[in-house]
Amino acid sequence: MPWTLAYFVLPGFAGLRVPARLIGVFLIMLALLAAHGIAWLQSKSSASTKAGFKGAAGPFAGVGERCLGDSVEGPPNFSLFYLLRRQAQNFRKDLLYPYRKFALRCLLALLPFAILLEAVPAYLPVTSVPTGNAIPPVYQWLATHGDQQPIVELPMAYLNEVYSFKAEAWYDYYAIYHSHPIANGWSGYRPPLTEHMAALLLNFPSKSSLAFLKEYHISYVVLHLQFYSSTMATTILAQAESSPDLRRAAVFGSDSVWQVI
Repeated sequence: MPWTLAYFVLPGFAGLRVPARLIGVFLIMLALLAAHGIAWLQSKSSASTKAGFKGAAGPFAGVGERCLGDSVEGPPNFSLFYLLRRQAQNFRKDLLYPYRKFALRCLLALLPFAILLEAVPAYLPVTSVPTGNAIPPVYQWLATHGDQQPIVELPMAYLNEVYSFKAEAWYDYYAIYHSHPIANGWSGYRPPLTEHMAALLLNFPSKSSLAFLKEYHISYVVLHLQFYSSTMATTILAQAESSPDLRRAAVFGSDSVWQVI
């Protein structure tokens, strides 16, 4: 069933933020099937061992049970063809039994290694992040200024254009150092209010965007002009400097901090 249909039709699916986590249910079912398979292999191994002891009497073992004839009351029927066929069958079983038993034991012995191999983590890309003095100066400044007031960083991702959603993870990371509450962030789900704010801030510093920031008590705007085109960066900077609702608090190259007043 397509996920979109399940989202709107099946109860509870709308509250599942990451559908990929349903793999946990599949893994539980797979573990139960694996346990059943191992139990089956062990039972086959035990059955083969018992069969080996039972067949140790020789190729003619059990011939006298019913080979004397189709009818117990009838005359004996020592068919040479039947005896030869029974002997060939027993010989084949005796010949193949050690190999089958060995193969089954090898399979059971290799199963733990297969489980360990399945658990080996795949290669995951690793991103190097700055620490200590390598943290951009704008965040070092925020760590000691602004009285821990809420901030928003621009550009802000909108519809995964201009600035990608995943790129906002950097804003989350640097928030560890400056400790200001931020209106940005990256996750598997973006609330409608966040999308509305991102749409308004595309036109920063318009009156509607500044009114929104004041309504939600966002005190500072961290502007990263290097992520804009040169024309757009020049326009935004000129409008911010001329806006009576903004005050430039600090500048660090292409990064600047603006206080909403």
